[in-house]
Formats: sequence, structure tokens, C-alpha cells
Amino acid sequence: MDECKPLAPVKLMHRSLAGAFLGWAHAASAAQRMRVIVRRVRLKMWRRVSIAAFARWEEAAAESRRLRHVARRVVGRITKLTLVAGFSTW
Repeated sequence: MDECKPLAPVKLMHRSLAGAFLGWAHAASAAQRMRVIVRRVRLKMWRRVSIAAFARWEEAAAESRRLRHVARRVVGRITKLTLVAGFSTW
């Protein structure tokens, strides 16, 4: 008696389930693609921030070296002037 059941409702149910599964599979695939894209964008932003921070550090280090050089020259001049003043009164 089970063999005489019409197959149309079963086929309709399978078609509906297959459509729902395909829709879910498409959405899952799109979500995975978006995760990959977001990860790449975050990496690019992180790299940009790191490069900018390194560039600022490099500029600060160069300025510090320049100021140390200037300070050495100033101290040298003051030392020479003090030495000359000491010997000139002698």
C-alpha cells in the first residue's frame, strides 16, 4: 500500500529542501569570502599603521642625533671660550 502513494509531495519537499540548502550554502560561501576580505583589509590597515609608526620613530631618532651633534658643538665652543678666557688673563 505504501508503494501506491503519490510521489509529488515527496518530490516537492525534496525540491524545497534542496533549494533551502543551496541558499544556505551560497550564504555560507559569501560569508567566508567576506571574512577573507575583512582579514586582508585589517592586515593592510595594520601594516599602514606600523609603517607610519616606524617612520615617526625614525624621524624622531634622526632629530635626536642631530640635536646631540649640535649640543656637542655648543659644549665644545663653550669649553674653548672658557679655556681661552682663562689663558688670556694669565
